[in-house]
Amino acid sequence: MAKFNEILSGRFNRALQKLLSMKGGPPAAQLATEVTVNIQFNQMGNDFRYLEGWDIFGNQVALPASVGNTAGYRLRNPATSNIIAVVEKVSFESSLGTDVIMRVSTALNQPGVDLANIASGAVLDLRSQRIPGSSVIPSNANPSVAFGAPFYRWSLAANANGLDAIVTDNQELLILPGTAIQFETNVVNTAFAISARWRERFLEDSERT
Repeated sequence: MAKFNEILSGRFNRALQKLLSMKGGPPAAQLATEVTVNIQFNQMGNDFRYLEGWDIFGNQVALPASVGNTAGYRLRNPATSNIIAVVEKVSFESSLGTDVIMRVSTALNQPGVDLANIASGAVLDLRSQRIPGSSVIPSNANPSVAFGAPFYRWSLAANANGLDAIVTDNQELLILPGTAIQFETNVVNTAFAISARWRERFLEDSERT
């Protein structure tokens, strides 16, 4: 029978069992009504992310200067992925002074909407069972193909050290199924390099309602 304040999200129970090497039934099947010992999730470092159900991936590209063309980089989450992605870090640099524009689209449910060059990226935690690129797809092109609505912009100086676009947790970027984000230059004929790191996990039933 159901328990009072029963916990139905299984990944937290699984994380506790793996972290503490516990056997048997769920170690935290319900919320307590008394004062208890606590483990603060999301504050235990990236090595704990895997136990919470997250896989961490990264990708970087260096696009050469192209006469008359801008450069673009896209991260797309297919509509059928059942994955939520959080972009933790993005940095870029350019051979010429340019603005980097971030665009967001929710109209990418059909196939064939990646940029010309598709890469799978790399997994950053070897415990991961998910193949890089099987859910969130990184792609790039020179020229870039504009899409969606402009959301933010950064100004880059020519040949400056890489600019970090995400510096706090609140600036992390969500990519839900059926959506994508793109970073593109607004100056043509510039070499453009970009690096990204993101984490992925399966969506749970309670998060779809």
